[in-house]
Amino acid sequence: MYVQNITDNLAFQGRLDNFCRRVGQMVVDTLPEITLKEGNKAGEIARKIEDTISKPHVNRLIMGATAMVTQPFIDYHNHRVDEETRSVSRNRTIAKILAGTGVGIVVRKLCYDMVQKMTDASGTKKYSKALLPEKPFLRNFANTEEKLANYKNTTSTGIAILLMCFLTNFLFDAPLTTHLTNKFNEKTAKKKEQEQTALAQRKGLDIYA
Repeated sequence: MYVQNITDNLAFQGRLDNFCRRVGQMVVDTLPEITLKEGNKAGEIARKIEDTISKPHVNRLIMGATAMVTQPFIDYHNHRVDEETRSVSRNRTIAKILAGTGVGIVVRKLCYDMVQKMTDASGTKKYSKALLPEKPFLRNFANTEEKLANYKNTTSTGIAILLMCFLTNFLFDAPLTTHLTNKFNEKTAKKKEQEQTALAQRKGLDIYA
């Protein structure tokens, strides 16, 4: 079974991101609060983990992984529809997650690296300071290292979202989702055919037994 190009990928991505954020917040809310002393090795590790997770491309990977272990399971166990529809829905969801996560990670990483190079206060190249918040109402975003890091993450995420809205969703996400969906559907159909053949052979052996 082949499917047409998917044009609603952006809307799905928004719903998926919101769902993953809610799941992540629920996990965080269940964890006990821990106070880490300054200079403590555990505190340094925790800060490094926090810095890594806050990066747009890493955050996108976490959301994609969360979606992969939840959404396909939900789709395939929707018993309000027949088995073939469940399989196609599961395959399409897996394809959307893989395509959206893969493209999202690449775009966010490229934008993050670009913003890093364009917010270098000590840089000497032409565009090293192009995105530094030098306007009076923006300077507050760069008066501490933590705020500057948040500014970089927010800026790179914003640029990435704009690129995906007007470019990559149509050039990469939708075609890749369609291609992967068709491949998964072919494998599912082939596996089902093999299972039916094996079942028929077992029945034939039982008749002659």
